[in-house]
Amino acid sequence: MALGSPTAGGAASDALLCILREARDIAAGDADTIARVRAQMPLVDLPLTQRNAQLVIAREYG
Repeated sequence: MALGSPTAGGAASDALLCILREARDIAAGDADTIARVRAQMPLVDLPLTQRNAQLVIAREYG
């Protein structure tokens, strides 16, 4: 089953896709997202990897 298909988990898979898209946007690195990254990971090197973007989101969610 493909991630995001209607039978793959419904709302949970939609939420995961939303988080992955948010991580992609953070990794793109506009000024607002760089500030978010620096708040969570002050010593990280830019450009941000997808892994580090996901870590920022996880830390923000708690």
